[in-house]
Amino acid sequence: MKWKDIMKSKYLLILFIIVISSLTALAQDISEMRVVGTPEFLPSELIASEKRDANGEKCAGLIIISNVSGLTFDSYNGIVETRIQPGKYFLFLSPSERTIEVFSTEHASLKIFLLDYGIQLRSGEVWQIKIAGSKSLSRADKNLFNVIFQLNQDSVYSWYGDLAPIHTNGNIIAFKIPEGTYTFNFQKKGYNTEKKEISVNKDVTESVTLSKGGSLTGTLRLPGIAVITSEPNSAEIILNRQQLGTTPYQGNL
Repeated sequence: MKWKDIMKSKYLLILFIIVISSLTALAQDISEMRVVGTPEFLPSELIASEKRDANGEKCAGLIIISNVSGLTFDSYNGIVETRIQPGKYFLFLSPSERTIEVFSTEHASLKIFLLDYGIQLRSGEVWQIKIAGSKSLSRADKNLFNVIFQLNQDSVYSWYGDLAPIHTNGNIIAFKIPEGTYTFNFQKKGYNTEKKEISVNKDVTESVTLSKGGSLTGTLRLPGIAVITSEPNSAEIILNRQQLGTTPYQGNL
């Protein structure tokens, strides 16, 4: 073999090692979530009759218990509503739902085919499932923390600093922000403005109670409607550090 061919082979070998090392490092950054244990049917949990899906059917419920914070969800029929407590997510779903996809900034997404786990959703009934994931962070979001607010009212405007207010339909508002101290504002017509100052150096869940009185300030105008799509679907949408949901999305801004 000629010297030129030997050197060429060495360069190719070095390049191959670099590529493999890079892929291995990337794989280590993005860990996986998994379903653990056996899902449970919870006969003592009931769904209120006013919780209805887009077809007017009474919702079914799925409780997700997880050590992974900041989870978001999507489904084939669309999530009707999500209620969040530390380590616990309550999903209101169409009773015909068969597939749930779970998203985390720290892990690869997880698609759950409910029938594979023996879960048959029915109107008014609730199931519980457990999801576990490791603690490794993705490169993009390793310096960001999830700040989640649970409000006693829905349809609230929220913001921090000089950022523009964002309208949220539900009563759960989530931010994804760097370490620091922030003053968050919450406002709704007919209620007093509520402020919360929080020092953020880890994932945080806080409760916010709005009391009746007051009015919207002149800075809050009637919003326009934004429609956001992506290819592929299920991309996370963040505006002013606030998590709006996943694509496809339609909302007032």
